[in-house]
Amino acid sequence: MAIVYLGLGSNVGSCLENLKNTLIHLEKKMAIAACSSILRTKPLYVTEQADFYNQVICIETTLSPLDLLVYIKNLEQEIGRVPTFLYGPRVIDIDILYYDHLILHTEQLQIPHPKNNEREFILELMSELDPSFICPVTKTPLKIIHHLHELIYELLTSTFNDRSDKIVEKILKDKTSFAQALTVSEEANNLNLHTSSLSSLRVKILDVLVGIIRDFDKARMISSHLQRDFDNGIQLSKENDILYNTNLFLFSLIHNPDFDKGIIFGKKALALIESEPEMIEEKLRLFANLIQYYSLTGLFDEAQAFLEKGAPCFQLSQSDAYNALYVLATTVFLNEQGKFEQVISLIKEHQPLLERQIAYPTMYSFTWIQLCEALIKKSDFEEAEKTLALTEKIGQEFYAHENNTFFAKLFALQALMKFSNPEYFMSAKALLEKSLEIYDDIYCGSNKHKNQGSVHLFLGQLYFLNRQYDKATKHGLLSKKIYDTILKSKKCYDASELDKLLTRLEVEGLISF
Repeated sequence: MAIVYLGLGSNVGSCLENLKNTLIHLEKKMAIAACSSILRTKPLYVTEQADFYNQVICIETTLSPLDLLVYIKNLEQEIGRVPTFLYGPRVIDIDILYYDHLILHTEQLQIPHPKNNEREFILELMSELDPSFICPVTKTPLKIIHHLHELIYELLTSTFNDRSDKIVEKILKDKTSFAQALTVSEEANNLNLHTSSLSSLRVKILDVLVGIIRDFDKARMISSHLQRDFDNGIQLSKENDILYNTNLFLFSLIHNPDFDKGIIFGKKALALIESEPEMIEEKLRLFANLIQYYSLTGLFDEAQAFLEKGAPCFQLSQSDAYNALYVLATTVFLNEQGKFEQVISLIKEHQPLLERQIAYPTMYSFTWIQLCEALIKKSDFEEAEKTLALTEKIGQEFYAHENNTFFAKLFALQALMKFSNPEYFMSAKALLEKSLEIYDDIYCGSNKHKNQGSVHLFLGQLYFLNRQYDKATKHGLLSKKIYDTILKSKKCYDASELDKLLTRLEVEGLISF
């Protein structure tokens, strides 16, 4: 005699009568040992249909699993079920949830039912019937899996229930819930638990890790958890799909960069979001990232197009954070073209907005980096010196260590300030070498990002000024190699500066093109 748990569901006609009628028919064939209460639940997969009424029952039967399957499918038809479509409405649905502690995988039948652990109502009703029941697959008590579901629900309805920038503000005030979310994702992954709500939580965790905390090791971990969700048939909502691809786009640009791969994610997010009139802030965020991508690859016409797309969103946006991000992206666009006066004017115009970015220190600090770059490259060294000191202080207050792109850029700019005085050659060289070391570590290679090409350019210029032409040639050619790889167009300011350096080296007879 086998102990079997069946799941019953109905959302067509008189649902309670359908469940009652099913029990009457089952009792004619087998013993019903226990019945759970009845839960009304929202449809999980095809949401445009009526709510379901669900129940779990425990039966005792001598039928084999396959014979039981044949019996319940015939019973479904007898009660009135007609074929519709996968996860569509039905008069009655009867699933074999567990058959003793059997694990069975055939073309006709899988036991335990593969959706058990993602359906919270199953876990709740099973816990009601047998609180100590252990899942044969995970070897874990169902009450633990049910508890994880409760934690996921609590996190999604408290900390992670808002727009991305608002979630970040909550987490920076109290990181306890974020730490709990990371733990839940790891525990669920270890239990091979995959649900839509869990994937939604993981997308929001990834958003925080990539967008603000910049913890790339944990971001890779959460990405791997999401990939396992997808491999197990989980599909993201459109809103979460936009958020997911937006973050993969950013992730591909700032860590172990792959610009060609990154823009695929960016374009996918763009295709999803353009038809969404309400997602003003998320559009502005995506447009800002696209502006930076196209600016850093030298495609300024494309960047200009997204500046224009973002302008009305900037006016309508209720998010200071994404408005500030748009300003930051605009400064990148202008600096890359050598329009330094416009950068300085733009930052002064929006300084109150930028100073409100307490919850987004990375955005605030990198905007100041852009201002420093503009001041130095337009030779306003007195103002640049004061701004660099303030920018360094901002970075030291926020960043726990110097191994990040903020300090890599800061060190490079501090080095540029020393170029005019030969006495500072060694300290300028040390700063540039330190900057390059940080970039190579973060980018997981030596020729992955335009920033690395710029530091080689600065080293080439520094060596040229000090008449060390062989080393100037070495770094000039390394810069050219990176720019040739990354830049789709050579219209940017640093590329023109590199051309000047290479021309001078050619005049010296050190290189020939």
